[in-house]
Amino acid sequence: MAKKRKARKINPRKLNVKRLAICAGILAVAALGVKTVHFFGDEETKDTIESGIVTVIDIARECPATPDEMVFLLDEIAHLLPFVCGQSVDAGTLDATGFVLGGSPESKTSLNFLKNRGYIVGYDNAAGNPAWVAYKVFPPKSFETKDRPNFESDTRTRARVEPSDYTNSGFDRGHMAPNQAMSVCYGETAQRESFLMSNIVPQIHEVNAGVWKDLEQRILKRYTRAFGDVWVVCGPIYDKEQNRRKLKGKVTVPDAFFMIIADRDEERGNALRTLGFIIPHRKGIEDDARAHLTSIREIERRSGLNFFSDLEESVQNALELKPAKTIW
Repeated sequence: MAKKRKARKINPRKLNVKRLAICAGILAVAALGVKTVHFFGDEETKDTIESGIVTVIDIARECPATPDEMVFLLDEIAHLLPFVCGQSVDAGTLDATGFVLGGSPESKTSLNFLKNRGYIVGYDNAAGNPAWVAYKVFPPKSFETKDRPNFESDTRTRARVEPSDYTNSGFDRGHMAPNQAMSVCYGETAQRESFLMSNIVPQIHEVNAGVWKDLEQRILKRYTRAFGDVWVVCGPIYDKEQNRRKLKGKVTVPDAFFMIIADRDEERGNALRTLGFIIPHRKGIEDDARAHLTSIREIERRSGLNFFSDLEESVQNALELKPAKTIW
């Protein structure tokens, strides 16, 4: 049976009265705007005005100074808007017990399938990187993590990438399945497994500690609270066929990274919705994740992977052809 979501509560002690008043004013304007839009506007007009309303709400909910409880309240309001919540697709029979929804990513190249306590990997030995990593997160009891363990080579792979292969390379050892999410959702063993080099890709620090980390934190701290279980598939993208840079001759440096986020609404059967991102791997990129929204079909084209392969073609098309209008 589908798991029921727990009721969410706001802690009044964490609310700032002045900020609450400001946000209340913003929400009042937003509510009036939405009511007007849906009464008078056609679909194009609705999208345009809702986009403006979302922009106003986002100024407050994305501001670092906004208290967590206020962010949660603003998220709840934003998620009521069709422009934000996006299109949900009836996926039919859907196994929601594993780390992926709608089937593991398919690849034309041979990959090494690795199963861990908190995530699974399709590992590309030729590239010395995971081709994809899939994991599921859910509301944790606490966000406190254990001390960071050491990186370790994964003896299950032929590439046998070592942590030292990254030393003095100018690249971070970038996690695909996040350290914190593995720790708080699955425990200490899962956290240690996230430091296996089969879960690691070369990332410049600006990406690793910037928009990539922001997305990971948004999923773990905001999406799980709002939606319950959330599924993620992520990995590297290589655009250049030749002269690809390699660390120590065996770890290929990606040109970009993809991330697909999926949410399943149990209350509506197996309604499924997705967000797709391609993050360029270079300095000076936009920190706002909304700038990197793309269609899943575009991720498939650039990564060479096929997602949601177990679903009907009509469902895949509905999920994959168009990018989301904004992030949830």
